[in-house]
Amino acid sequence: MASVEYRLAPENPYPAGLNDAVDAALFALSEDGVSKLGAPLRVLGGESAGGWYAVAVTLALRDKHGVDVQSQLSAICAGYGIFDLTYTPSCLDHKRNVVLSSDAMQRFVEAGFEHIPMSHRKTPDISPLYADLRNLPPAQFLVGDIEPLLDDSIFMAAKWSSAGNEADLHIVSGGCHAFTLIPMGNATEEGLQSLISFVKKHVK
Repeated sequence: MASVEYRLAPENPYPAGLNDAVDAALFALSEDGVSKLGAPLRVLGGESAGGWYAVAVTLALRDKHGVDVQSQLSAICAGYGIFDLTYTPSCLDHKRNVVLSSDAMQRFVEAGFEHIPMSHRKTPDISPLYADLRNLPPAQFLVGDIEPLLDDSIFMAAKWSSAGNEADLHIVSGGCHAFTLIPMGNATEEGLQSLISFVKKHVK
C-alpha cells in the first residue's frame, strides 16, 4: 500500500494536489514504479477528500494520459467523498455537526477552490459527478447516513452504474463523516468490513 503526500490547500490550491496525485499514480503504473513499490497499482482509494481524489485521478488517467483504467485498475474505493463542488442538497441542508458540519465542509472546499467561480465548477475536472463515466473500473461508494456528503455518494453511484460500470453504494446507519477512521462501534465495523469485502472481491 502507498499513500500520496500531495500538496495541501490553502497554500497550494487546486490543481496542485491533483497534479501530485496523478503523477504518483502514473509512477505506480510504470515499470519503474512497479519495481520500486513491489506490486502493480490495482486499487485507488481514499476517504473524504481522498474519495474525490480516487475518482478524479482515475478520470485524469483515462482522459489526459490515455490509460486503460478498466484493465489497469481493479477497483476504486471512494469513502464519503465530495463529487459536486457546487454542493448537493444534503451538503447545503445538513443541520447536524457530528465531526463535519455543512458550513465546515464548504469552508474546506473553498480553501482549495475559492479561485474557481461557482459557475465553472461543474466541469468534470472539478466535479466528477458531471464527467463521462463510461469504461471505468468497479467502484464502491461508502458513506454514513449522518453526513453532509450523503447525496454525493448516492448520486455518484447512480451515475457510475448508469454509465455501465459496477457500482456498490453502501450506506451505513449511524455513520458520520470519517466513521471508518474514528472508532464508532458497529458503524465503523460495518464500514471497514464492507470495504474489505469489496476489495477482496475485485483483487485476486
